[in-house]
Amino acid sequence: MSKTTGGIDIHTHAPGSTVTGNTIVHNWVAFNKPDFGVTTAPTGIDVGAGGSPITNTLIADNLIGYETDGINIQDSASVALSGNWSNPNVKNGVSHTPMPKLSVRPQG
Repeated sequence: MSKTTGGIDIHTHAPGSTVTGNTIVHNWVAFNKPDFGVTTAPTGIDVGAGGSPITNTLIADNLIGYETDGINIQDSASVALSGNWSNPNVKNGVSHTPMPKLSVRPQG
């Protein structure tokens, strides 16, 4: 396996880091590999692996294609989703790694 990351990836390595107020807006994301050590399938957008919570992240109006997971949200990431589109060959539009502190607002 190549150690190439997936498409768009926001994560931390150091506990106590401040990772807040990110926006991922108006992107075409496709043909990625798994995020090494985090996801096992091709993933377009991956948020929240590592040492600190990721808060107040907006993922909006992105077109995602040719991935197994369109958007993967992990850990205690707090993410607002709006207007993201995926083509029919994206198996999971939005997937969630089950963690106890997951906080996701519905898309719409």
